[in-house]
Amino acid sequence: MIYGGCNIELVTLGESLGAVEVAVSKAVSEGVLQIIAVAIYSDNIMPYPTGAERQLIKEFNNRTQIIVASKDGVEQLNIQELLPYSREK
Repeated sequence: MIYGGCNIELVTLGESLGAVEVAVSKAVSEGVLQIIAVAIYSDNIMPYPTGAERQLIKEFNNRTQIIVASKDGVEQLNIQELLPYSREK
């Protein structure tokens, strides 16, 4: 299955939700326990997930593939490359 997400920006920016958080939350709320891949696109810059998003992704698979894309190209990494010293579950 594919679960989409979008940024939900609130007046209090600290309470805003990123697209990755929304998509992962949707998947988990529907019973998904293992995230295989996450794809993120931005028109402007390469949209690497934030630290909090990286941790959220890792909670649901230690080997999740991360695909980031912008008008400048596509890059594929795995979550271990983005959180190199994190512990395995």
